[in-house]
Amino acid sequence: MKPIGQYLKIRAGSMPRGTRGFQPSSNQPASLTLALRETYDAGVRHLSSILAFFLVGISGLVAAASPLRKPCGRVVAHASGGDGAKASLVDQVQSSIVARLRAEGCRPVDVAALQAEHEDVASVLAHADQRLRQAEALLRLLHVSAANKALLEATEGYEQHLLALAERDGGLERLQAACRFGAIARYLENDEEGARATLSRCFVLAPDLDFDPAKFPPAMRAAVTESRLLFDELGTGSLEISAAEEPVTVLINSREVGRAPVRVDEVGPGPNYVTFLSDGRPPVTVSVLVRGAGHVEQVTPRLDVFRHGPLGLLVQASALAGTRAMGEPVREVFQATGEPQFLLLVQVHDGMAGEAPVRGFLYDRTGRLVAEKEGAVPISALSREVGLLVGSLVAPALSLGATLESETGWRAHMSKIARHRLFWPTVGAAALVTTGVLLGVTGRGLSDGQRVVVLGMVF
Repeated sequence: MKPIGQYLKIRAGSMPRGTRGFQPSSNQPASLTLALRETYDAGVRHLSSILAFFLVGISGLVAAASPLRKPCGRVVAHASGGDGAKASLVDQVQSSIVARLRAEGCRPVDVAALQAEHEDVASVLAHADQRLRQAEALLRLLHVSAANKALLEATEGYEQHLLALAERDGGLERLQAACRFGAIARYLENDEEGARATLSRCFVLAPDLDFDPAKFPPAMRAAVTESRLLFDELGTGSLEISAAEEPVTVLINSREVGRAPVRVDEVGPGPNYVTFLSDGRPPVTVSVLVRGAGHVEQVTPRLDVFRHGPLGLLVQASALAGTRAMGEPVREVFQATGEPQFLLLVQVHDGMAGEAPVRGFLYDRTGRLVAEKEGAVPISALSREVGLLVGSLVAPALSLGATLESETGWRAHMSKIARHRLFWPTVGAAALVTTGVLLGVTGRGLSDGQRVVVLGMVF
């Protein structure tokens, strides 16, 4: 089959000046000849040309007149304290930042949810449950060494997420079972002293626990009974938790007892789990040995920072806030938080005379510092002033479009040109001129109502 181009014989030289046409060959199919001889109505053609020119011109003018203002997209925002700044002050600043970002059309990233997903608490507890069941089965088979290993993993998983365990059905029952199986394993290894020490923790977690043939081997009757009598004889002691630099909630064996400083009486003798909770920090749990009646155990709250996951990476980046090109720490934050467009770090310091010095730093995806602001914020108008500071930081993001990515080489020059105030008016004018030239050129030679078709293209 011959190509369609061979059916055409263009005879531009034989046509009047300023016109175009075609001469179909004799072997051209009739249907193609009819298609090529189709003509346009002159009035409709000229009206369409005028309409196209008008529409393109209007679009160019709109592009030139409209400001380039787009939402700045997803932003990771993190407030940190320094120079003794109170946690409550930092939390208030964080809330103000999030509120202002939303008002500016940005979408703050929920880092707390990402941290929970990173830690995968449910999987850790599920693994601990599995190891606990395996330990029970191994103890029945008298595989004590393997059972101890499984119990160690189960206990570590439960202690790591003690509060999450307490919120599950059954509360701390699984941890109690792990302690009970641990006492049995030590007894089977002829470590009666270790078994009694482990039993004391069992009684602390389950004050009503006593010897039960369904829970302990018959051979442990004496050990369990004597340990229970000693537990009751020692009586309850007290815990006195001192004050902390920031508000700290205290829990004993997953039961909230108040905010530090606080004294707690009637605490069972033996090792107790004391947990410290502070906003913006991971929970810290320590084991405190209570000696019994007449003794007051002094406890100093322990605070920690997130070291892993999105929050841990944010803590590391905050320590370097202000660096012009932070690089890797910022890139790690972006990878851990779903590749947002900006990282906003705000440092709050403990000030005087009712003011708090605040510094804000805005980074792009490459770790380049693109904007920074600082000022003394009145405590009485904290939310409003922090909002103004954050607004001035994200303003470049709003005026420059969806991103402020750092670029190098020719891309950097093109980015600067695109941000020039005359760029869009020039584009609009170029669109008008180009449209007029194209319509003028393609409109020549069409007054005779004919067109030329070459390889399916119309001229």
